[in-house]
Amino acid sequence: IAVAVGCLFVTFGWVGACLELLIFIVLVVVTKRVSVGSIAAAAACPFFALYFFWGDWLAWLFCTIAGLTVVWAHRENIKRLLAGTESKIGDKKK
Repeated sequence: IAVAVGCLFVTFGWVGACLELLIFIVLVVVTKRVSVGSIAAAAACPFFALYFFWGDWLAWLFCTIAGLTVVWAHRENIKRLLAGTESKIGDKKK
C-alpha cells in the first residue's frame, strides 16, 4: 500500500494523490469495507490521468491499465460485494 501511495504522489503530485486518498478514506469510513475504497480509487485513476496528463494519451493509457489491473485484482472482492458476503472492518473472524 505504501508503494502504491508513493506512486500516486509521483504520478499525480500531492493534489491528485490526496484526492485519491480522500476517495479511499471516505468510502472505507462510509462502507467499512477496504475493498470498496481500493476499487473506487483505482477506478478514478483514468479520470485523474485525463486531467493531469491531458493530451498525453500514452500516460493516460498506462494509468488506465494500472487502475484496471487493481480492479481486476479485486475481482474476488467484487464477487463477495455483489453477494453481500464481503467482510467489514471490525467483523469477527469465523
